[in-house]
Amino acid sequence: MYAIGRFTLQPALQIFVLWTILTGGLILWAGVLVYALLFLVLDEICGNDYEVPQNPPELLLGFFIYLSAVLPLLLTVALIYQSGEIELPGFEYLILTLTGIDLVAARAGTTGFDLVGGAISLGVMYSAAAGNTGHELAHRLNRPIDVSIAEWLLALVFETPFAVEHIHGHHATTGLVNDPVTAQRGVSFWRFLPKAVFGSIVNAYRWEVRRIHRNKAALPLIRNRVLRGYFKSLVIAGIFYLGAGVTGIAIFLISALTGLLLIELFNYCGHYGLIRAAGQPERVRHSWCSYRRLSTSLMFNLPRHADHHMSTTRPYWQLRHRADAPESKHGIAVLALIAAFPPVWFRFITPKLAIWDRNFASDEERKLVSDLTTTA
Repeated sequence: MYAIGRFTLQPALQIFVLWTILTGGLILWAGVLVYALLFLVLDEICGNDYEVPQNPPELLLGFFIYLSAVLPLLLTVALIYQSGEIELPGFEYLILTLTGIDLVAARAGTTGFDLVGGAISLGVMYSAAAGNTGHELAHRLNRPIDVSIAEWLLALVFETPFAVEHIHGHHATTGLVNDPVTAQRGVSFWRFLPKAVFGSIVNAYRWEVRRIHRNKAALPLIRNRVLRGYFKSLVIAGIFYLGAGVTGIAIFLISALTGLLLIELFNYCGHYGLIRAAGQPERVRHSWCSYRRLSTSLMFNLPRHADHHMSTTRPYWQLRHRADAPESKHGIAVLALIAAFPPVWFRFITPKLAIWDRNFASDEERKLVSDLTTTA
């Protein structure tokens, strides 16, 4: 039961944040605080998990993904209501009947400061919805509806090029200099961030132009998934505006940028400093892995990163521990927090890269490391 039940953690956290938004007031900050407690404290205490469920109920495990894709919609509606002035008597009565929460009173007792906490908490949930749930669905290329859901989730954080670049670019260029989301040695997160965001946009747009030209598709602008994705982000922004005016737009921007920042922090930590020689195939050694119990549960096993790269169609519950992959020894959120402070990050990661150079790298990669060191 544990091997299956642990994947309810993300939807359970989303439901908790939904309750805090409906309750209103200072408790709107609880979402981000509980998330930090789970990821930064308890994750380090609870140890690692290498288990893969045997003969699992795949329909149930698939349901957890879809549930985690739907709940952000409810979170969004709730925070728009909480930050606006619209009246929804039927909705208010329904919530009062089901939960005992008086939404009108809750909104009256909610301040601007409280709403900032709600927006950041929503952004944390957006990062999970886009970066974990959306990532899982974006890889299901044989299911167009799943890919479409992924694009809407990614639109919550302005990351719609991910659905193109990640699939057709990153998985082919991991570890190479031209991969925008492989952070090169000595590059801080804050230098990496614009390269990752804009490099992914450029690569995804170029891919779409080539695809549309190759297929001789009509209405190329409409068929371009990058442009279509940003249109979806504008639709979401418009919904926030209709529901809560300028305040709604501010909340959406805070939420979206919080989610975007967290996703790129995780991207930075996922491949930092791992070098692949041109012409060599990608191996498990080109991805950092983490097996912390809570973070792998919350993130649908995405920190089992190397196995995902070796088999991109493998469903999240089948991702395995790879003993031949470099392991971070910490949860992904702890790594992200360290990465936000470059001097601390470089002191932390440099010894680990030395171990990688010695125990994992190929001869060609060691030569590249040597050349880079000489150049520096």
